[in-house]
Amino acid sequence: MKARIALLLLAVSAAASAQTTNPNPKNFRMLIDGGETPGVAGFAIDFERSAAIAYSPRLVVAPAQAPRLTLNLTPKGLSALSGWLNDAGNGVSVAARSIEIQSLDNEETVLIDWRIDGAVPIAISQLSSGNGTSPLVAVILQFEKLTLVKAKSD
Repeated sequence: MKARIALLLLAVSAAASAQTTNPNPKNFRMLIDGGETPGVAGFAIDFERSAAIAYSPRLVVAPAQAPRLTLNLTPKGLSALSGWLNDAGNGVSVAARSIEIQSLDNEETVLIDWRIDGAVPIAISQLSSGNGTSPLVAVILQFEKLTLVKAKSD
């Protein structure tokens, strides 16, 4: 009986040591004007400069007038960006911002680092969320410049 308990403890400790140091890893980090922004649940960067590619059979939509960044925000993310979003919704002149998105591994090593300059909100969309624990809102930003700052090559 003691041998079984010892084997069980050994197996549990081996499994625990094999886990990453962060049990709840986040696979990206977003910074706006240099400060980390909470409540961002996902993102998509749509950068299309060639009309020939945009009108190809593999894509249905026409090219956008400007490159776009779509952010999926939780209520926490909306709160963090509320002043900026409210300015856009009120028709006030909206300040362009710089956004940096860093894709991370489980140890928070930066794998890909994008810098997006001249970003301004142009659309907001929220669908009802009857099943989820937290609603998500899609905020679409147009931007002027996309720069690949870093891509880990190993």
